[in-house]
Amino acid sequence: MLKLAKRADEQKMSIMLDFHYSDFWTDPKKQYLPKAWQNLSFEKVCEALYKFTKESLLKFKDENIYPTHVQVGNEITNGMCWPYGALYKNDVLIKENFKSLSILLKNGIKAVKEVFPNCKTILHLERSGDNIIYHTWLSNILKYDVDFDILGVSYYPSWHGPVDKVKENILDIQKTYKKEIMLVEFSFPW
Repeated sequence: MLKLAKRADEQKMSIMLDFHYSDFWTDPKKQYLPKAWQNLSFEKVCEALYKFTKESLLKFKDENIYPTHVQVGNEITNGMCWPYGALYKNDVLIKENFKSLSILLKNGIKAVKEVFPNCKTILHLERSGDNIIYHTWLSNILKYDVDFDILGVSYYPSWHGPVDKVKENILDIQKTYKKEIMLVEFSFPW
């Protein structure tokens, strides 16, 4: 990670760092805790997430590399750090878990702002054409005062629908919640 970041920095490229908080990549279907955190209480997982985020960012700072953006979680529409921050069970929303998810997110954001106060924090969702999901997610997270800078979205046409529907959702969300929006993942299936 640092080696690639140094190369980008040398080319005067901005750096967006994406924390997955897992031993493998995360996406809407898998947000599993790292093995080292699996037997920890919720409070200890929050501490571990904060510590991991901060220590990772301090390594960047020690190398004089300053990310412009840090993403706390990857495609976290269904939550993260399962089971603690899981938002669905058997496709049914577990609304009370927004509180746990918000605590996890606040720990990650706190670590980012302590190391890089001017760095923009991103919370990343997918299902970019689903306006109801976005309103449900954002209204619940903001109810718990999660202070982030940018809403990151994924757009995969084969899963998220036509671009007009995505555009409509993004414009509505931006107007309603007054957040910057960044397309952070995009691909065609070929």
